[in-house]
Amino acid sequence: MGKKNQKKIVNPEHWFVQGVQLHGEGRLDEAVLLYQKVIQHCPNHAQALNNWGMIDHDQGLIDQAAARFRQALAIKPDFPEAMNNLASLLQQQGKLEEAQVLFLRAIQRNPEYMEAYFNLGTLYQALGQWDFAVDAFSKALKFQPNNPQILFHLGFAYQHQGQLNKAESFYRQLIKLQPQHLQALNNLGQVTLHLRQPDQTITYLRQLVALQPNFPEAWNNMGVAWDILERIYHAADCFETALEYQPNFPEALNNYGNLILKQGQPFLALEYYEQALCLNPEYVEALCNLGGVLHQVGRLDAALDMLQRARSLQPDFPSVHYNESMIRLLLGDYSLGFRQYEWRWLSKDFGPHHYGQPLWNGQPLPEATILIHCEQGFGDSIQFIRYVQQVIPLVGHVVLMCPDPLRRLFQTIPGVDVFISYFDPIPHCDCQAPLLSLPYLFGTTIETIPKVVPYLKPCPDAVVRFAQRLAHEKNAKIGLVWHGNPRQKNDRNRSMDPKHLIRLLDTPGCTFISLQTEDYDFNPNPFFRLPQFNDWTREFSDFADTAALITQLDLVISVDTSVIHLTGALGCPGWVLLPAVPDWRWLLDRSDSPWYPTLHLFRQSQPHHWEDVVERVIAQLHNWLAER
Repeated sequence: MGKKNQKKIVNPEHWFVQGVQLHGEGRLDEAVLLYQKVIQHCPNHAQALNNWGMIDHDQGLIDQAAARFRQALAIKPDFPEAMNNLASLLQQQGKLEEAQVLFLRAIQRNPEYMEAYFNLGTLYQALGQWDFAVDAFSKALKFQPNNPQILFHLGFAYQHQGQLNKAESFYRQLIKLQPQHLQALNNLGQVTLHLRQPDQTITYLRQLVALQPNFPEAWNNMGVAWDILERIYHAADCFETALEYQPNFPEALNNYGNLILKQGQPFLALEYYEQALCLNPEYVEALCNLGGVLHQVGRLDAALDMLQRARSLQPDFPSVHYNESMIRLLLGDYSLGFRQYEWRWLSKDFGPHHYGQPLWNGQPLPEATILIHCEQGFGDSIQFIRYVQQVIPLVGHVVLMCPDPLRRLFQTIPGVDVFISYFDPIPHCDCQAPLLSLPYLFGTTIETIPKVVPYLKPCPDAVVRFAQRLAHEKNAKIGLVWHGNPRQKNDRNRSMDPKHLIRLLDTPGCTFISLQTEDYDFNPNPFFRLPQFNDWTREFSDFADTAALITQLDLVISVDTSVIHLTGALGCPGWVLLPAVPDWRWLLDRSDSPWYPTLHLFRQSQPHHWEDVVERVIAQLHNWLAER
């Protein structure tokens, strides 16, 4: 007896399960055949259409993938996976609004859908909506706390928000899971660099370049970190390595220019900035730096052109305004210069001052207490402390915060209610003003500078001590300073090698007294064996002692340091030796100072040539001695 014909059993669900298994194994063509078979027998099988669309998408068949996802959603409108997949495809096509709607619908349908939260986060990231991106990634992370991809994107979002400590935390978590995650190591280097943790930056970036030497960005950032640590040769090696791997790397050229400029080579630095700008003419930071170096070499019009170009590209770039303020002030345009100088707190050279009281606007507040806080160098504080006398009539109480070496000197100022140092607790204050903001708040012009001197006085007991010591000195008593703080940014230009002064010390009828208070490890005193030279600076405890000695001298001759500011503030005669392009407060092309009526200025005729300055000082000194 023959066999009966048996009808073949049709089981689409079995084929679908097999297709999913093959799909997971990466056998995509075989999986597609099974999904097709499912659809032939069960046209409304939404999951098969969705999975087939995923394979189309992976194979670059974007339009076909979109059609299958839409078909799946037409069959099953509440299908979150299809919504998520179609939204991802639309995001890839730049159709972000439609994609956002679908991601949100997928999450509404399945509030525990990690992938949809993550993809929504990447969409917000593409839109630059970092708060929303952080929220979406954070929700995704709740479902998979150790997902490296989510940790990376969450760190990246916090980094762009400026919440660098949080960014660092998530990147660190990722590195624990994947120690060889190159981009996370690179981003950790960036974050720690911005957090001013250069040692950490170097640690992370060394790990990175050990894994992947050809990573120019890492070498560049490591160079910046070494530069912060003042390890000049290490920094140079890193910038050179970055440029070996990527010769046309504008950021590395710019940073190498910065390093070279610090080494006193402005013209070579200028070339590096120009190379960076040839590669990227709209590189604002390089334009700003080029403006700064053009200022330093005395090409002021060209410097202003560069800075105005930078400002037209990025009007809110703080260092552009700060650099321009230095030139405007040097040119005597105090109205614009002091206004732009207020950008200093946002520039990379300064950083915020962290005093939280409201900024005083210069208006009378008879019942209020104001905190006036000194800033920058000792000379800056000495020059601008004169403005406190203009504040006192306008505000009920004045609290003055100043460095300890100036405290005893400034306590001679009448009308200040409380003196504190940087380490003392701050009493309640209703408002605050940085000391060097006072010229702006009072609308200072060259004509309205408060120029009455003296506005500082020495301590009487110290005066007596030095008066007794000099009582029998018959020669002209001349104070001398040849070097400022070597850590000051422009010290290479303003200070001189003391050998240039040896001929000055041969002038008959003079006894020279050192006022050189800076660190002798940097500035050894070459005159200590000369009989006409005296050095009592080891006895100084602060600027009050320096002031007392200055008042007992006939003349002070000094480069641009705090001592010459103190001389002018005391109303004592002084001669200032200035570089060809001086600090802004000395202006240009004049031998007097509107800030200090008792000072006379001697300027270099060309950069770094002190010989001519000293010759003119010697000639003037002979005339001065003859007239005594």
